[in-house]
Amino acid sequence: MKKRMKSKGFTLIELLAVVVLLGIVALIAVPSVTYYLTSSEASAYEMTEQNIVAAAYNMFADCAGNSDSEVCSAYSVPDPNSYVTVQLSTLINGGYLDPVVNPGNQGEYCNADDSYAIIMNGATENDFNAKLDYKVCLTCGDYQSSDCRFYEDRSDKIINPADFSLEQCTDFNAFLTENGIDLTGKAVIFGEDVSYDVLPNPSIIDTTKVGTFNINYTFGTLSAVTRVTVTDVTNPSKPGVQMTSGGEDYDGTSWTNQDVIVTFTARDDTVCGHTTVDGSGVQGYKYSKDNGASWTFVESGYTESETFNGDVLVKVIDNEGNEGETNRYHIMLDKTPPTCVSTGGRNDWALEGSIVLTGTCTDADSGCKETTIQKTYDSGIESSAESPGTVYDIAGNSTVCPANQTVKIDKTPPTCVSSGGSTSWTNQNVTIVGTCSDSGSGCVGNVSKLYETSTSMNITNAGPGTVYDRAGNSTVCPNNQTVRIDKVAPTYTITPSGTRYGSGYQSGLVVSASCSDAHSGIASGSQSQTFTTRGNHSISGTCIDNVGNRVNYSSGNFLVYVYGANASACGTYNYACGSYACGSHACEWGQKCISAHPIPGDPLDRWQCDVEETVVTKWCTDYCTSYCTGTNSCWY
Repeated sequence: MKKRMKSKGFTLIELLAVVVLLGIVALIAVPSVTYYLTSSEASAYEMTEQNIVAAAYNMFADCAGNSDSEVCSAYSVPDPNSYVTVQLSTLINGGYLDPVVNPGNQGEYCNADDSYAIIMNGATENDFNAKLDYKVCLTCGDYQSSDCRFYEDRSDKIINPADFSLEQCTDFNAFLTENGIDLTGKAVIFGEDVSYDVLPNPSIIDTTKVGTFNINYTFGTLSAVTRVTVTDVTNPSKPGVQMTSGGEDYDGTSWTNQDVIVTFTARDDTVCGHTTVDGSGVQGYKYSKDNGASWTFVESGYTESETFNGDVLVKVIDNEGNEGETNRYHIMLDKTPPTCVSTGGRNDWALEGSIVLTGTCTDADSGCKETTIQKTYDSGIESSAESPGTVYDIAGNSTVCPANQTVKIDKTPPTCVSSGGSTSWTNQNVTIVGTCSDSGSGCVGNVSKLYETSTSMNITNAGPGTVYDRAGNSTVCPNNQTVRIDKVAPTYTITPSGTRYGSGYQSGLVVSASCSDAHSGIASGSQSQTFTTRGNHSISGTCIDNVGNRVNYSSGNFLVYVYGANASACGTYNYACGSYACGSHACEWGQKCISAHPIPGDPLDRWQCDVEETVVTKWCTDYCTSYCTGTNSCWY
C-alpha cells in the first residue's frame, strides 16, 4: 500500500492572529510614513519659497548698479513702511530663477503669474537705510502659501468711515448723530490690524460751502481719506440777458442782419440762517427757440447767426443741476437776402434815345426797403446781361437783380488791354495778347502777336496790334509789354587756387567752378571744393540759368600732395624731422629732451627741453627743407 502524505495548513485562530498582527503594524507604520511624506512635501514648498526670496534679493542687488535694465526700470526698493511685489514670471524672465516645478506634483509647474515675492521696507521716513523683509506667495496646483493673504489685503491702510454727503447749511454734528456716523478709523499695517483708533483732522466740515471736503486719517506713515460732499439744493436766480449786434447794444425790437451775440448772467446763492452764501455755482444756461419744446445748453451765451424772428426762453442751471426761473427775450434777425425780377430790356439796337430797366423786389422776412428800382441807359452799349441794380430789405440785406436784360447802343470805339509780357525771363516763345472790350456792339475778337527767337530777345515796347468792335470802330492796343526770351545756355570757368608743389598742389587746394549767363542770369551750378587728401581730384556739375537752360562741366587731374611721415622722399631723414619725445610730452621743433621730469617749481609744469645742437638740426635744414614743414611732416 502506498503511504498517504499528510498536509498541514493554518487554523482559523492562527489566521486571525496574523491579521491582528498586520493591523497593529499598519497602525504604527502608516502614520509615520504619512507624516514623513507630508513633512517632506512641506519642506520642499518651503525650500521653493526660499529660492524665490533669494532670486528677488539678487534682482534688487543687480538693480542697485544697473538702473537702465528693463527689469530695474520697473522695480525699485520700496519707500519706508511700504512694499512692492515682484511676479515669479518676472524673476524667471529676468534669468534669476528657472521655472518652478510643483514639489507636490513633479509633472507640473507652479503658477508663475499668481506667485510673487513681497518685499517690505520696515524703515522709517527718517531712516536712510532700507530694512527689507521678504514674504512669498507661492501657488502650485492646490497649494497656496499663507502669505498670499497679505497681497489680498495690500490696499488696506486705514479702515475709515465711508464717504457721505449732506445738504448745504445742514448742522454737521447733528447730521452725524442722526445718521450714526462715527468719525474714527482703524489702522492696518501689512494686512494686520493695529488696535488703535485713528482720529481725523479736521473733524468739522463747514456746510455753508458747497464741495467735497476731505477728512484725513493718519497713523505713523499711513494715511486715508473720507470724503464729505456738501450739495446745493437751492435754485439759482432768474438769468439776465444782454445782446449786441454789429458791435452795438441790441434790444430785439428792430430788424438786424448782423449776428446777435447773446450773453447770460445769473447768481447762485443760498441763505444759511441770516447769511447769504455762495451755492454750487452756475453750471450754464439752456435756451429754447420753440417755446420750451426743446432746449440747448450753453456755458455763458451763444451767437444767433441764422434768420430768426420770435421769442427765446432761457433759464440757468447750477452745478448741482438745480434750474432757476425762466426769462424771455426777443430777436429780429434777417439774414436772408430779398429776391428781384429784372425787366425792360430789348433785343434791337437803340441808336437813339434811352432804355430803362426795372428791378422788382420781394422779401418774406423784414420786407423790401423799396418795391422797385430803375436804371437808365443812354450811351453806346450792346449787352444781353444787364441788371437794373441792387435791391435792399429793411434789415439791410441786398441782392443784385438778375443781369439777364438785353441793351444795344453803340457809339464808342472799343478799348484794348495788352497782356502776356513779363519782366521775367523765359526760354519759351512769348505771345502778346490784346484783349478787346466794347460797351456797345461788342468786339469782333481779341488780337495776338507771337514773339519768337532761337537765341535771345529783350524788348520793352511789344504790342499785339489792333482790335475792332462789331460796328467797325477800331483801337490800336498799347505797345507796353516786355518780352525777355533766353534760349542760350550759360558758360563756365574752372579755376584752381592753391600752393603749387611739383606737378600738383599742396593739401588745401581750392577748385572753383564759376557759372555765368549774359541774359536771365545764373540760378545754380557755381561751386567751390577744397581738396585735402592725396591723389588726383576732379570737379563736375551743371550750370543752370534762371529759365532752365543748362550746361554740364567736368574737369579733373588736380594732383594734391599731403603731409606724411612715411613719404619716400624724406623717409631717410624722417627721424631728424620728427618731434623728440620727452616723457609723456613732446619737445618743440629744434629742441631735444634734457630730462623726462617737470622743471622743479615751474607752475606751468613744463618739461625740460633744450635747443638741439647736434647734426639733427643740420639734417632737417639741409635735406628736409623742401619736404618738411613746421608740423614735422613731408609732402608726398
